[in-house]
Amino acid sequence: MTNMLFIEESVQFQKVGIYLTAKLIQRIGMINQARKLIKDGEISINDLKMEADRFHITSYHNLKGYVSLRNIRKTYLDVV
Repeated sequence: MTNMLFIEESVQFQKVGIYLTAKLIQRIGMINQARKLIKDGEISINDLKMEADRFHITSYHNLKGYVSLRNIRKTYLDVV
């Protein structure tokens, strides 16, 4: 049943031009995890380093452009 739901959601994404790739799913996971780590409206360098380690990224510098407060706020409206 859940596989069928995933296929239906995937078809809906494809209708609007969004394709679920492994990289996109990984980035969604990174943004979700970073959302949980936000304190006082900021993401610290240590949080980014922890994210890089968790997702097997060689350097946290690669995350700074993608895992940002701006992208987190665009994805999750409940983040202030």
